Amino acid sequence: MLQAIEKCDKVSRPKFLEEHGFKPAREYFLLYEGRAYDSKAIVGVAYSLITGERYTAKDFSGGLALTERLERLGFEVTGKMDWKLEEQILACDLLDRNDWRTIPERDPRTEELSSSSVPNGCMRRAFPSTEVQTACTASSKT
Repeated sequence: MLQAIEKCDKVSRPKFLEEHGFKPAREYFLLYEGRAYDSKAIVGVAYSLITGERYTAKDFSGGLALTERLERLGFEVTGKMDWKLEEQILACDLLDRNDWRTIPERDPRTEELSSSSVPNGCMRRAFPSTEVQTACTASSKT
């Protein structure tokens, strides 16, 4: 797993996904050292590194089963975030000011947003850069 993450870090995310036959994750992201990774792609590349055979998105399913396996290995995995446009804008702004790195749930900046700007504490959770970038991109197209 760590070798696959290292490979992803050496090239851009789009290049890593393209080279290994994966599309960007829609729901589940593996969190490691403050960064978010496409969980299915990381697992596929890790398995390829172990077996020497090429595995792509078509070779296995992801989703909750994959998430549970990653969690058993000690990794943190996020699920789909259903944020309103206002929440996405605030999250994108905060992430931009944090160089697009994961912000922990208990970070004072996250708690401040949750208590003052967003109703019902919706921001009181960690948000990985990849996930929010995807949400921001989707929102800007509407």
